[in-house]
Amino acid sequence: RSSDLSRNLKSDESVTLRAETVFSPKTSIPLSRSAVQGSWSGIQEAGASSTLNFTICSPATASIGRYNLSVEIVSSGTSTSVQLGQFILLFNAWCADDEVYVTSSDWRKEYVLNDSGIIYRGNCTQIQEIGWNSGQIGRA
Repeated sequence: RSSDLSRNLKSDESVTLRAETVFSPKTSIPLSRSAVQGSWSGIQEAGASSTLNFTICSPATASIGRYNLSVEIVSSGTSTSVQLGQFILLFNAWCADDEVYVTSSDWRKEYVLNDSGIIYRGNCTQIQEIGWNSGQIGRA
C-alpha cells in the first residue's frame, strides 16, 4: 500500500497504522523496518519523501473480515488521523499457526484451490445447496 502525505514527514513525528472491524477492537500497527512474528506489524518501505509505502503483516490469530485502515500521525502532541481505505483479511490454509491450517497438500488443493464447489445456506430447519464458481484460478 502507498499513501501520499502531500508533505515530508518530520523527524519528531510518529506514524501508526490503525485497522478495525465492526467485530473487533481497533488494532494499532506500529511501523518498523521488519515484521514482528505473531503480531500485527507494519513494514515501512523506501519511497518518495512525501509518500509512505508500507506492508502490513497480520498474526495467524487475527479475525478474518473487512477492515478499515487509517494512518495516525503524531507531532508535538497533536494527532492527525487519515482514512486510507479498506482491506479484507482471509484465512491462510498454508500457515501452520492458523486455525484453518490443512496438513494434507491434497486436501488443500481440493479445499482451497478448487474453482467450484457447493455452498450451504439457510438455517437449521431449511438448508439450501447452491453451486459455486469462484473463478479464482486463471485460465491460459
